[in-house]
Amino acid sequence: MTESPAEKGKRLFEKEEAVDIEAANKFDPKKILSKADEIRKIMDPILGEISYTVLTTGDVFEVNKIEDKEAKAKAILFRLLRKAYPDLKEGDIDRFPMDVTTRLLQLLMSDDIFFQTPQQLKSGSESTATRKQLVS
Repeated sequence: MTESPAEKGKRLFEKEEAVDIEAANKFDPKKILSKADEIRKIMDPILGEISYTVLTTGDVFEVNKIEDKEAKAKAILFRLLRKAYPDLKEGDIDRFPMDVTTRLLQLLMSDDIFFQTPQQLKSGSESTATRKQLVS
């Protein structure tokens, strides 16, 4: 029995897909380094589009040397923003309005962004305790 062109195409596609999945699952330090410099963006209804980069291990080690809590927060905020906004100077953070600084820290230090945890999507809908009624 010979394979149809569609079956052959499907088999080749699945084989290539398996190779791609295997390659994606391998640890690649160069890929990780490029992601560390990747500018990410979030949209905030108050501040608008905010660009930032993740903290590197070196950033965290440097920030952890700072004992003062407020100075540490400013250093973290500066390190999150500096690559996305190259003209930003560390002293500029002191001149931000306090509401902006607070909002930026809330957004950029949330677990979802700070730790870059992948979000899992819930599929389907949640069940309710009462049935829907028709409006007459």
